[in-house]
Amino acid sequence: METRRPVAFAIVCVFALLVSAWWSVAADGKVDLATLRQEAEKGNAKAQLGLGACYARGNGVPKNLAEAVKWYRKAAEQGEVAAQVILGCQYGKGEGVERDATEAVR
Repeated sequence: METRRPVAFAIVCVFALLVSAWWSVAADGKVDLATLRQEAEKGNAKAQLGLGACYARGNGVPKNLAEAVKWYRKAAEQGEVAAQVILGCQYGKGEGVERDATEAVR
């Protein structure tokens, strides 16, 4: 049973990243970064999730995992489940933050 945990963790992380990517892309496949940033700064959790995804992938902005974590955290604190899962994954892998197993499962 223990060997399944890392695989399940990876699957959940990938799914959450796909969800966040979907929120950050317009119907034409392009990111409207200005609007996304405006909405994120106003406190829109879905926009914060999307902006975090942009920074995580370097989509329209330079790739910056620490900045991605900042936006994921803002969304997660508002109850955005995908952001909570991604934030846990970031802590679990130590990407953009120091690796912390306790924070990863919080």
